[in-house]
Amino acid sequence: EHTKAVLLQAGWQDREAQVFANVPESLRKEEKELRLRKNYLEHKIWRMEQQPQQQKTTDSLKGLLFESRLAYDQLREKLAEVFPTYQELRFSQQHISPQLLRRELLNTGEVLLEYFAGEKFYYLFVLSHSDMRILSIPRSPALQHQLAQFRSMLDPTASSLKADLQELNEFCHTAFSLKQQLLPAELDHSAYQRLIIVTDGPLSYLPFEVLIDSLPANPGKYSSLPYLLNKHTITYSFSASFLLQTQNKQTGPAHFLALAPTFEPQFLSTQSNPSTRRGDPQATLADLPGARKELQLMTTLFCGKALQGAAATEASFKELAPRYGLLLLATHAIVNDEDPMAAYLVFSQDQQSGQTEANNGRLHIWELYNLQLQAQLAVLSACKTGFGKLQRGEGVLSLGRAFAYAGVPSTVMSLWPVNDASTAILMESFFRELANGQSKDSALRNAKLRFLKRASGLQNHPRFWAGFVVQGDPQPIQLVKNNHFAWLFATVSGLALVILSLFWFRSKFSSN
Repeated sequence: EHTKAVLLQAGWQDREAQVFANVPESLRKEEKELRLRKNYLEHKIWRMEQQPQQQKTTDSLKGLLFESRLAYDQLREKLAEVFPTYQELRFSQQHISPQLLRRELLNTGEVLLEYFAGEKFYYLFVLSHSDMRILSIPRSPALQHQLAQFRSMLDPTASSLKADLQELNEFCHTAFSLKQQLLPAELDHSAYQRLIIVTDGPLSYLPFEVLIDSLPANPGKYSSLPYLLNKHTITYSFSASFLLQTQNKQTGPAHFLALAPTFEPQFLSTQSNPSTRRGDPQATLADLPGARKELQLMTTLFCGKALQGAAATEASFKELAPRYGLLLLATHAIVNDEDPMAAYLVFSQDQQSGQTEANNGRLHIWELYNLQLQAQLAVLSACKTGFGKLQRGEGVLSLGRAFAYAGVPSTVMSLWPVNDASTAILMESFFRELANGQSKDSALRNAKLRFLKRASGLQNHPRFWAGFVVQGDPQPIQLVKNNHFAWLFATVSGLALVILSLFWFRSKFSSN
């Protein structure tokens, strides 16, 4: 537990320590600005080092970075000296025990499955109210190959779909084999409704709900396979400690902020079907009609603010996001496999304020790290927002993780490039389930099951519906509903009352 999501938990602990130790807002703001400048310079230097002709400029920036780091460290030392409680809270560690996890984290019918990736073995820690075990799983070349192969089957950029029985059989054998190797055998006969999974290493890229319970003798189509999704609600977490730290952070009924940008003509795809995926390279960014449908649904179901088109700028998001309890970003995301901090979400270009480094329509991970968000849930309806570089001790350095670092306890994010049309359908069901009071993971599970039931042909394939997962606190979110019928009833009732009053006065006047 103490080797997982170390910096992520430290970020949460540092923010809470500043509040509880009564660090003045002015010093907290100064610390945030110094951290932002330090992160910006680190990112810019890395980017310029990829271009040899920029060496002289890089040397001067390194001097600025040294000064920035020095100023940041000096302020941190000042905070530790003037506010000893802050220093104490910042480095205090909660003792994690099976008893604590059972009492504070697990309800009846839930089991914690936590993996640790060693050099030769995956170690699986299984904890429920009645059981506690550690299993070892050999990291054989065959298992590693199957994980990579299965990932390729799900990623639309890695392989194309074929409507043939051989491909379906290959999928079934791989999904069943992975289930047999990675999950405890008693899961087949248990009454566990919810699986809380803490992954590690390459397992972080695997949606466990797509694994199958048994090997069908004659599989007919993807929709009829015995997925774990059919039996279990699954939620993921960076660590059990992080889930403990972030649960029960709800602050009352929440309003939403939703953004669906448009893209400059030179960035629009010239393909015949431009709305295929939400994460193509910058040169071929496609328009996303499905994203606009998501915003229309949000305004129908809930109260909040929706920005689309030219209004959905990076500056607008940075200004408004800290005020809202639910964030929806329906856009493109660009992932950088070499530098995780360079991954970003795409916003509309700001035509009024002009383009600056801090407002260029690209919200980078390093910028998210410096935001302080109060949202209970962030829905990142874009490509590969849960994908990124693996870092030992931290996990996947993804955009979803950056939102968690910024203060959001629960994130819906994608593990591969997702289809625009199917994403819009999935999100419609998901938000309707949330409106009905379902937990976040149950809402997403029901949305996937509904999609499977209605889809036809190759749209039954998991790459169209299994890409999104819930990371973090799964509890229901209280949203302020947009009750159009109540408003309409009140309006009609008011008009009727006015008309009846007029008739009454008129009849009284006539009789007089």
